[in-house]
Amino acid sequence: MNETRNSELSTRNNGIRVKKKLKILSTTIEHIGNSHFKLYLRSFKTFKMITMRSLLFTILISIIVTNLSAQDVAQWRGPNRDGIYNETGLLKKWPDTGPKLLWHFDELGDGHTSAAVTGKGVFTTGMINGTGFVFAFDLQGKLLWKKEYSTEWAESHNGVRSTPLVVKDKLYFLSAYGKLYSMNCSDGQIVWTLDLVKQYGAVNIQWGITENLLFDGNVLYCTPGGPDAAMVALDINTGKQIWKSKGNGEPSAYCSPMLIKLQNKKILVTIMQNSICGFDASTGASLWKSEFIMEPDVHPNTPVYIDGYLFCTSGYGLGSKMLKLSPDGSSVTEVWKDASCDPKNSCQLGFFSTVLPVPASRILSFQVVSSALQRLQLSHNTSCQGQCIYL
Repeated sequence: MNETRNSELSTRNNGIRVKKKLKILSTTIEHIGNSHFKLYLRSFKTFKMITMRSLLFTILISIIVTNLSAQDVAQWRGPNRDGIYNETGLLKKWPDTGPKLLWHFDELGDGHTSAAVTGKGVFTTGMINGTGFVFAFDLQGKLLWKKEYSTEWAESHNGVRSTPLVVKDKLYFLSAYGKLYSMNCSDGQIVWTLDLVKQYGAVNIQWGITENLLFDGNVLYCTPGGPDAAMVALDINTGKQIWKSKGNGEPSAYCSPMLIKLQNKKILVTIMQNSICGFDASTGASLWKSEFIMEPDVHPNTPVYIDGYLFCTSGYGLGSKMLKLSPDGSSVTEVWKDASCDPKNSCQLGFFSTVLPVPASRILSFQVVSSALQRLQLSHNTSCQGQCIYL
């Protein structure tokens, strides 16, 4: 897997165009009672060089278990957007011949997204000849529908960016030009759309807007980064604005936001051009900012939150910072910062898979103690030689 992640980093450093190829590996279904069952999909990412202009991007979806209930949800990096898989009884190693390939699809076009997998099917995006498409497959690999939506990013690091968010019978995604779409999962019909650039005066960024949408209940959150709206909350059913936060003078910076649920408050956290930012999820009020500046303005790594602490990291020499969140979420204090813990230029002990078209890998490299809740030990190893943690 480290070779895969190193290959991914190398291809992004060279600015190679990406061509996606979707493969699904062995699938089993476990029935639980009359109306519930679990879906198991087993896979991983691999990369194969074709030419300097074309790369075969294989999405092999990491073993995913979806417990079907009244709400069927799939989103970027899993239920909690943290990349943590909590099931047990997994294989400790692949068979010598690799997992059995059940089906594949070779015509997704260009892109950097992953796939959303539910009990209803597999949903992903791709760009073909400059046009963006959404693809839906059943679990046996049959293409159910393919829906064109708009022009996609072909200026650099070509292809789609946003992984579909699936909530019940709708899916949601954001184009690199800031157009937000809601579609029916059944046929790809557009339910509503909103142009964040036009609506909020946002200026597109160097490699195109890159954000995986966040939801909570009936609210959809996103980061226009416009002069009038740093973040917005939308009604997930209609796209109508619930609130917009006051612009803070910073555009978005490739970061997908996270939601922290405290005892009496929910906090949105993201990284914008020059700051780690906290917002009240109910009102959009800005709660706090912590300076996090580098050139270029590339912050694709969503912060990691554990037990009151926020770990934030970016490349290009900026390194990492640990913040402590106050109990009510209204403020943060800096615990430490260290430029040597840099996911691009140093500390290359392991890599997260990322959907971003920039050479930024997710690395957490700290000493590990026995408790699972202390995976980010606060007394960090400044030489970054501790065990590598994958979250």
